Amino acid sequence: MNMSDGEKTEEQAVVQQQVVQAGLAATYAQTGDAGATVAEDAGQAVAISDITSFDESTGTATLSDGTTATVVGYDANTGNAIVDLAASFVGGNYQWGAEDPTTSTFDCSGLVQYVYAQNGITVGGHNDLAILNAGTVVDSSEAQAGDILWWNGHVAIYAGDNMMISADNEQYGITYREISPGATYVRY
Repeated sequence: MNMSDGEKTEEQAVVQQQVVQAGLAATYAQTGDAGATVAEDAGQAVAISDITSFDESTGTATLSDGTTATVVGYDANTGNAIVDLAASFVGGNYQWGAEDPTTSTFDCSGLVQYVYAQNGITVGGHNDLAILNAGTVVDSSEAQAGDILWWNGHVAIYAGDNMMISADNEQYGITYREISPGATYVRY
């Protein structure tokens, strides 16, 4: 059963946006086509408009007819992979404009851009505003490991438990530390 946007409940809209925001439906996120295939039910294509709930731990979508489907491209470990790769550079060097994994030298947006790219995700560019504008802002209560933290002039990677991985400055380099106040949470 396909519902038009006018018939869609607010709850369904939130669930469907959650699927897209979490990067679980790359086809939909890239095309913006509400009819794009985002899940498969026994090999049959399912549109995002049919999804009524979503279980992030399993990648299973419940459909409007009560059946379930697996979301295409879902990987519950993507956030962890982002954090793990970023953490491998902790102790590295900060250099403005840098994105050099061979020497563990990055600036803040270079670190974010590189780590995301290694996980198959393209962020807005090598600057904080491009990264903010191309992502989706989420409430801090919905934050997941691997989300991006944004401040005017700076970005970092949310590591979970109020911690972040950040290419801070020449003095401190790449650090694992508590989140600085005033962060905006951004999801790709």
